[in-house]
Amino acid sequence: MAFQSLNSPIKFLGGYMEADKVTPKYAEGDILAEGTFIGSFKNKFNEDKPHIMLRLEDQSRVVVNTAGHLHYMFYGDDSQVGKGDYVRITYQGYELLEKGKMAGKHAHRFEVAIDPDRYDIIKPKQSLEDKKAYIEDQNLSNFDPTKE
Repeated sequence: MAFQSLNSPIKFLGGYMEADKVTPKYAEGDILAEGTFIGSFKNKFNEDKPHIMLRLEDQSRVVVNTAGHLHYMFYGDDSQVGKGDYVRITYQGYELLEKGKMAGKHAHRFEVAIDPDRYDIIKPKQSLEDKKAYIEDQNLSNFDPTKE
C-alpha cells in the first residue's frame, strides 16, 4: 500500500457554472471524477450538505462539490452509495425545476455509477476504549494499544 502525505493538497472540483452563472463548465456526459468514496468533507456554506471526497487511482484525493441532486444520490434516504464503493460521477447537464421550493431555478443533474468489482474496505477510526475492549475480547494481554 502506498502512503500519501496528509500535507498534500486536496483538489476541489465544483462550481458547475462559469462566472456568468449561465454557462455550464462541463458538457453533458463529462466524467467529473472516478475513484473510491472515502467520506464527506465539510461544506462551509451549508453544513447540512457535506461535499463528497474520493480517493483517485493515483491515491490523491478530490472533493466534489455537492449540488442538490448529487447530494441526494450520495446521502439521501434511497442512496445506494457507501464508503468504499468505487464510483464514477458523470455530469448530465441541468434543467429548469418546475415545482417545489426551487421552482424556476436550474438544477444540475448527475449520474453516479458503482463498480461492484472494485470495493475498498474503509475502516473507521477506533477509540482507545474500542481497542482495549478488542484486546480484552481477544485475550491479548501483552498488547498495549497506546503504543500502536
